Amino acid sequence: MTPSYTLFGLSIGTDVLRHGKKVAELMMIADNLFDVSYQDHLSRLKYAGIYNMGRNIVFKMMIPINGNL
Repeated sequence: MTPSYTLFGLSIGTDVLRHGKKVAELMMIADNLFDVSYQDHLSRLKYAGIYNMGRNIVFKMMIPINGNL
């Protein structure tokens, strides 16, 4: 049996506009904000003492592909 755990995440995003048209989308995503060490109950790696990934922070920019910039 694995001990219980609680993970916190956060995501924020915004659109970048130019002359009223969306030219890009910016996002920041953070998982496991408090860097909790945990083992997933269904993971086979728990028997080897391997913990799941710690804190993960992602910055993302999506730019639509079209010829009208």
